[in-house]
Amino acid sequence: MEDDHVAELLSGDDHLRDPGPLWARLREEHPLLYDAKQDVWIVSRYADVAELLSNHETYSISTYAGSTGAVLGETMIQMDGPDHVWRRSAVAPEFVGSRLDGYADVVDAEIDHLIDAFPGGGTVDIVRDFSRFLPVNVIVAMLGFGGTADMQVFRDWVSEIMAGLAPIPDLRVRGIEARAAFAAHIAPYMAEPIDEDRRDLIARVCRAEHDGNRLDADEVVAFLGLLFIAGGETTDKAIGNLWWNLLRRPELLEACRDDPALLEPCFTEMMRVDAPVIGEDRFLNHDLELHGVVVPAGARMRGLLGAANRDP
Repeated sequence: MEDDHVAELLSGDDHLRDPGPLWARLREEHPLLYDAKQDVWIVSRYADVAELLSNHETYSISTYAGSTGAVLGETMIQMDGPDHVWRRSAVAPEFVGSRLDGYADVVDAEIDHLIDAFPGGGTVDIVRDFSRFLPVNVIVAMLGFGGTADMQVFRDWVSEIMAGLAPIPDLRVRGIEARAAFAAHIAPYMAEPIDEDRRDLIARVCRAEHDGNRLDADEVVAFLGLLFIAGGETTDKAIGNLWWNLLRRPELLEACRDDPALLEPCFTEMMRVDAPVIGEDRFLNHDLELHGVVVPAGARMRGLLGAANRDP
């Protein structure tokens, strides 16, 4: 079948090197593609992917229960409806607007620390020497920890947790063990009096509430662990992708040097063209007719964000 052949191409070397041509083919010729090997239905046009991400009546985010949920415990990203809404409403204010102002110095300090440690000789690997460290270091500092030893311990835990998201038994076990070690490490700081004088992120999340509801202890641990996955891995890749685009276009790099204000729109455009997350899965809550095909309730649907972001 044609779908089988095209689905095979998604794991081919040509697609991994440059996904753009295959994404264009999907949008034009296979806007709904069934990958039998993975048992997933794939949509690639902007309108379809936007619908998948925004229509919570049709699409369920509970797909995360088998990955992040299996390692970190239940988090809001696997919950639909009111359960998701109140938890998000409780913690979201801690990550927007003026609430983040106090962390600017933390970010600057970690950037300076990593740059000061760059190897001599004039050659720097931005991923190896910078981007893979910065997000975790910043989150660790926001939690109220610091120092080289702390940073390395947390990085080890994050690596094990990330690997454990894959449905591979030994990796899953190690991921769960890392989560337990992380929970034990922060438990004393959750047990301390959480008054307004404490500004670390552990205290902020413990205090966060919506309509009188607060996350329980397990949910706090799961949410803080989720920060490392959602905020660490993606930020690492985003920094690398930004510099990969700038370094292969010297005229753009020079323009940013002349006017640093251009870095923000460059980063935004990079997130469209080369985002660190190129696909999101959902479960179908009911039968759905799409592009002339009825997809059954319970099916796994995948929105190709990378393809949708390049839809003309």
